[in-house]
Amino acid sequence: MVVRKKILPLFLAAALAGLLLSGCRDADMSTTADPGWTTFESGRFGFAVDYPADWPATVDGEDVPDSPDAGILLLIEGVQDNLLYIFGSVSTYNSPFDFDTHVSTEPFKTSAGLRGTVSLFKSEEEVRLIYTMDRYQLKEARHLGAIARMQPERYERAKETIDRIMDTLRQ
Repeated sequence: MVVRKKILPLFLAAALAGLLLSGCRDADMSTTADPGWTTFESGRFGFAVDYPADWPATVDGEDVPDSPDAGILLLIEGVQDNLLYIFGSVSTYNSPFDFDTHVSTEPFKTSAGLRGTVSLFKSEEEVRLIYTMDRYQLKEARHLGAIARMQPERYERAKETIDRIMDTLRQ
């Protein structure tokens, strides 16, 4: 009887704590994707992003602790060699792009409040976008951003969808 009196209050306290804490998930991570969209969540770098469910996706580096980065690689509109890689990294990012094709760099802010820049590079053969989030606001990654590479005509068709994807980026 004495054991029962000691265990019951502990059990009730644990159950109550579990109920109270069950709703304490980070609000940004609980956002649901629109119909026809799905959500990728990086457990390794603590970010999430929504994307069209019909765009083929490959998760990269999430289960490889020695990999310096991890994220999701999307085929833009399902077309090979038209890529959007959204990733977190333990290191800073150094751009390998030809700055002669640089068109613009603009401030960027997601609907969750992440701030950064988006740089546009254009040539006759290719369009590239580089999204870089301000590292001082990041929780688990030293770098959070995205790189997109596609044909110019695909960019014209997909730029609103890419903007919408990047707008959903959150921690």
